[in-house]
Amino acid sequence: MIDPAWDEGLVALGRFAWDDSHALLRSALARDAEPRPEHLEGLALASWWLSDIETSIAARERAFVAFSAAGDGEGAARMALGLAEDYAASSKNSVARAWMGRAEQILAERPDDIATGYLERARARNALETERDPERALRHAEEARRIGIERGDRNLEMLARHDRGQILVASGRVTEGIREMEQVMIAAGAGELDALTTGRVYCNMIATCLDTADFGTAAEWSEEAERWCDAVSNTGGYPGMCRVRRSEVNRRRGLLDAAALGAERAVIELRSFVPLAAAAHAEIGNVHLQRGDLEAAEREFLTAHSMGSEPMPGLAMLRLAQGRGDQAASLLRAALEARANVVLERVRLLPAAAEAFLSVGDVDGSEAAAADLTAIAQDYGSKALAASAAFARARVLAVREDHRTAAVQFREAVAAWTEVGLPLDAARARAGLGKSLQALGELAAGDLEVTAAAKEFARLGARLELSALGGESSAGPHLPDQADRARELLSQLDAVALGRYLIVGGYARFAPEDRHRLADARQRIVAGLMTTTGNRENHLVWAAPGSGKSYFVEQVAAALPEVRYVELNLARLDEGDFRASLDQALAGSGATLVFVDEIDAKPDAAWPYELLLPCLDINTRGDGRVVFVMAGSGGSSLEEFMAGIAARAKGTDLLSRIPEENHVVVGSLGVGDQMLVALTQVTRSAGRSGRVVRSIEKGALFYISVTPYLGNARQLTEFVSRAVGRMPAGEDRIKYDHLFAPGDPENKAFWQRLQEKAPALIGSYVDVTS
Repeated sequence: MIDPAWDEGLVALGRFAWDDSHALLRSALARDAEPRPEHLEGLALASWWLSDIETSIAARERAFVAFSAAGDGEGAARMALGLAEDYAASSKNSVARAWMGRAEQILAERPDDIATGYLERARARNALETERDPERALRHAEEARRIGIERGDRNLEMLARHDRGQILVASGRVTEGIREMEQVMIAAGAGELDALTTGRVYCNMIATCLDTADFGTAAEWSEEAERWCDAVSNTGGYPGMCRVRRSEVNRRRGLLDAAALGAERAVIELRSFVPLAAAAHAEIGNVHLQRGDLEAAEREFLTAHSMGSEPMPGLAMLRLAQGRGDQAASLLRAALEARANVVLERVRLLPAAAEAFLSVGDVDGSEAAAADLTAIAQDYGSKALAASAAFARARVLAVREDHRTAAVQFREAVAAWTEVGLPLDAARARAGLGKSLQALGELAAGDLEVTAAAKEFARLGARLELSALGGESSAGPHLPDQADRARELLSQLDAVALGRYLIVGGYARFAPEDRHRLADARQRIVAGLMTTTGNRENHLVWAAPGSGKSYFVEQVAAALPEVRYVELNLARLDEGDFRASLDQALAGSGATLVFVDEIDAKPDAAWPYELLLPCLDINTRGDGRVVFVMAGSGGSSLEEFMAGIAARAKGTDLLSRIPEENHVVVGSLGVGDQMLVALTQVTRSAGRSGRVVRSIEKGALFYISVTPYLGNARQLTEFVSRAVGRMPAGEDRIKYDHLFAPGDPENKAFWQRLQEKAPALIGSYVDVTS
């Protein structure tokens, strides 16, 4: 009689109850001397999900013997492939190759088995990751996909397609590769794939985005992965590199506590997966380094090194922080030489190399690293990579005392890093900008940037950067503290009538002066759309990054349903697309609002303003009602923004077509603004789903106000919309816990700080009315 615990264990496996399955199957194994091979395979899978690699390997080896004895060659080959992967993850490469060879021997006589497709998939991964041969990898991946389609194995088909996308990215065909991977992600999100395949594609997607420095997309898929993990019971995440990669995403976004907790948990879970555990130690080292704890960082980096990993560029940056620039430069030169033909690995090293080379006076070497990074950024089309390249160029220019050009490059880096949600990088660029402005004698503007950078370093806990800028003792006490302001405001806030703060549609600002200034701008835009004036109805908006300028203009248009609204982003359009978009915008009849974002983009090209100039005179030539709103975030003020435009071809002509009274400034979001955006979007999101939110816990508003990456209006909107989705049926309050997915380490980490620093905000609510 078969022990019922076997079948019960497989049922638990099917519902993702890994702990239950593991316990049931192990207990059955202790009582059953001759288990069936499929039961052993189930035990191996449950053990793998719990990172119990020893039990997983032992169960697969017994299953291999059992499948072979039963004459099931396909099952035996499947176990051999799994063992090859498990032994490779345990750094037992010779044993892994032997099991791979065994699978090849079995399948050489069984070419029609579906396992042959998984063998082709394994060959593709080996060709990509070990042999660095993307052409060969692509052939194997396409063969694996063909077999998956022919045999109706959706998991194999999608895995191979995802591999194909990664291979294309590694070959420099980034857009094509990412699009291929995204199609697979849709299938995974729709539940078309099994848990193992879903976990693999989520992990690989995040890794690919990080490898190409596409941190915004990495964050999006990291959040999707967290939601998926919630649905697979007690795993807490896909075993392996995925948790470490998610920790890296959190670190780059300024969530150091969440990054550290995730990496520390990974170290425990992955103790048998040596290379992955080493990567987790290196990530912990990066968190310590960012916090300025050099001793702890060195301990983690050396642990990673002892496990066979090369913790770069973290170890090199540690040496630089320790004043050992010569060692940092030497480490990075050697690492770059070893990766001469591996572009995606060079991407991670080049920003650090540019900095280290400068520290030892090798300005030419730093410039070469910046040029290499610039070329890769152009090939890969990554905004974050372009920012890294601009920052590296700016550092070289500053050393050569070309501070005016350096300031332009620093500003470019600030804007791009802010847009993709990398606050520490943006603050480093802002500090560089401030120092260049100071060197140019623009002391007020320079001091403003340095102070803003120091404030951000303090908020992010980046003590090393803060010390380099002037020290915690000098910068810290003089800076306004975001948390103190948030606590003070929330202590006085018990109810918010949103209508009092709304300017147009859903766009709100907290400070009265901001509301009135933007209300005047709204009225001037509306006047130009509603009446034929015969005047130029053009507006210039300078906005702090993340201030929601696009949303403001969108809401002006949305309040006028009879008005056509067209949005053009100059940075994203080439000459042909921009010309066609302008023609289309002006082809219709009636009032039209045209929003041209990033109007200061493409500074070396003459065509943007040459194409725009005739359009800006339309209202003076007939009865047209076309309003142009042109906006950007360049410079540290409206004046600097305009100076940058004036320096371009046709720039003064463009500015002459914008009446002075139509110059508008949209400032950064303050504490009150972040709370208003959250409250406005909570009520709008709830309304779309037929629900009502009457109040929100003050602790939740406090988190929203002091979390760096939520300083961007778009990211804040997405964040609170997810919180509404987590409200249980019948609830009309947003609680602190609704901000987080179950098991999110950031929840626990911030909750501890909240209890220490602002206990009065726990369980206290702000009532919200329209």
